Amino acid sequence: MKTYTPSETTSKRNWAHIGESGSYLGIWFLYQTHRWLGRLPFRLVLFPVILYFFLVRRSARQASMEYLYQMSLFVPTLKANFLTSFKHFLTFGDALLDKVLAASGHLTLNNIEVEGREPVQACIDKGQGFVLLTAHLGNMEVSRILAKYRKIPLNILVHTRHAEKFNRVLRRLDPQCQVNLIQVTELNTSLAISLSQKVQAGEGVVIAADRIPASGNMNHMVPADFLGRTAYFPIGPYVLSHLLQVPVFFVTCVRKQKSYHIQYELFETCISISRSSREESLRIYAQKFAHLLAVRCKQTPLQWYNFYPFWHADL
Repeated sequence: MKTYTPSETTSKRNWAHIGESGSYLGIWFLYQTHRWLGRLPFRLVLFPVILYFFLVRRSARQASMEYLYQMSLFVPTLKANFLTSFKHFLTFGDALLDKVLAASGHLTLNNIEVEGREPVQACIDKGQGFVLLTAHLGNMEVSRILAKYRKIPLNILVHTRHAEKFNRVLRRLDPQCQVNLIQVTELNTSLAISLSQKVQAGEGVVIAADRIPASGNMNHMVPADFLGRTAYFPIGPYVLSHLLQVPVFFVTCVRKQKSYHIQYELFETCISISRSSREESLRIYAQKFAHLLAVRCKQTPLQWYNFYPFWHADL
């Protein structure tokens, strides 16, 4: 199978301009299906829904195939074909359920294994804020369980304008959760001041570092090697971490059989960006993140849910 080029991609729009799929009632219906009938009936109901989007959303399907091809270069047992791509979509659909189950209390600490948590816990014990760099790998919403039971205030930066329906479900299920969703499109002074106050109060900030800015502004991205090809990553997470001056951790949460595995890894004790070498520093941090993400993706290839043309900066 050959690699994909921009001309072969149906949509040349940035991910943020692709409309939100599904509906509030649809998500709620799927949750109720699981609640009353269990996971198997849920999957039976979900199957035609995922099949529909797999067939209709050509750009997402092509992005999945492109990713699978790149991944197959490192994981020979992974086949970059339509069947594997459909499994990729189905895995994402299953993850949507676990997002809701995490918020509704159906998942508990008994469903979670945690690795490398000690440095983060040390920050919490000292009342020191921190930044968690994450990615669209696995199911970070499961971290809500840790926030709830460990009483860890987390502030998650999200593009809620593109996921408002799903966030409505989460807020309805667990309005008292310690997780605070903050809508953000670009890093600005007011946001930095607000987050600075939060980390000074010992809270955590969670930001995904594997998706280019909604604006698509090339000045807000830097290139890095990801799975053997150059991709563009946002600089916002590192600029923000530099401003906050707190420890930064890389964290993922992936499903392993019937439980979730949360893995923390120290990214930097403190991110520093000098004016004289700003671009070089940003490239180094982005490359470090891209490497860590690639390592985790190779462990669970079908759980990276970035269904957009990732290797094309103009998309």
